[in-house]
Amino acid sequence: MSAEAKMIEVPPQNTPEWLEWRKKYMGSSDAPAAFGMSRWCSPQEVAASKKSGTPAQEENDAMRRGHVLEEVVARLYSEATGKAVRTAHSEVHPEHEWMAASPDRAVVDDDPGDRLLECKTHTSWVRDQYGEAGSDEVTDYEFVQVQHQMAVTGAYWVDVAILFGENQSMQLLADMLDSGNVTIDFAVTMARQLFELVIYTVKRDEEFIASLIEAEKEFWERYVMGDEIPTDYKTIAPRSGIRKATTAEDSKVVDLKYAWLDNKRAGDAFDDLKGWFQDAIADAEGIDTREGAITWKKNKDTVNAVTDWRGLAEYLGQKLSDPQEFDELVQEHTEDIVKPGPRVFRVPSSWKKEL
Repeated sequence: MSAEAKMIEVPPQNTPEWLEWRKKYMGSSDAPAAFGMSRWCSPQEVAASKKSGTPAQEENDAMRRGHVLEEVVARLYSEATGKAVRTAHSEVHPEHEWMAASPDRAVVDDDPGDRLLECKTHTSWVRDQYGEAGSDEVTDYEFVQVQHQMAVTGAYWVDVAILFGENQSMQLLADMLDSGNVTIDFAVTMARQLFELVIYTVKRDEEFIASLIEAEKEFWERYVMGDEIPTDYKTIAPRSGIRKATTAEDSKVVDLKYAWLDNKRAGDAFDDLKGWFQDAIADAEGIDTREGAITWKKNKDTVNAVTDWRGLAEYLGQKLSDPQEFDELVQEHTEDIVKPGPRVFRVPSSWKKEL
């Protein structure tokens, strides 16, 4: 927690006190929604909700599931990283008193307050919108959300722990836990077996935060305190390492978008038909159709001889009189081989809504 940040008490959710409280602040979930990055609510709904105090978006099944499974995700995070977490305090920005944040958890480490944890649950079909585990390649919504949290609290990192899984199974587990039919320990065990936990780490970006605060301030003054309706809200600076598109690139991206949509739609149709024919072929090697033979048969196995060098070294090491000599030999003949991470081409996650 920042030394200057102010901790605040948040009334119980959905109470009259909570509805009145939320009118006073731009929260970390409001921030991306205010700039058109939320699939749950629009900038217009964010502004209207601040004026009225009513929620911008009624809680749906996916949102409720996320709340119910938050503790499950937090426990799996601690299990995977060895880091303890605690419930985080809600805080208000020391200078901009309309900015508030209520992180899911704070990570307990040598520098308390430096690292926060955001717990998420998503269906597996959105997994390709994210990068490799350990990277900061989350969606724009989550990037803005956690940068807002760091702007308010003074934290330097936010770990975004996402539990990916099949929608119905995840919803069923949330329903069972919410109803008290299973314990939290049982839910954690089931989630560990059924779903995939991926952890991303987003670092504080001072340049981005400065731009975000400026944009949020303008939104607050014009659309919450003022009478304007958000239509041309301010553009936030791009993430570090991403430059602004040229006029030619902005024109060309439309072609890319529709080519991508056409390819995805065709790909989905092919995958569906491919699955139908695989089921039809079953244990046969293929079928002969009027369009030609369609086969689904197993290729020959390939056998590669793999030497267990570690086992061999340990065997030879047993013949050494000094055990330490074995460790020194292993160290001498061991080197770190770095495999460069591939560059992955990703399109905006919002395009998927049009499929």
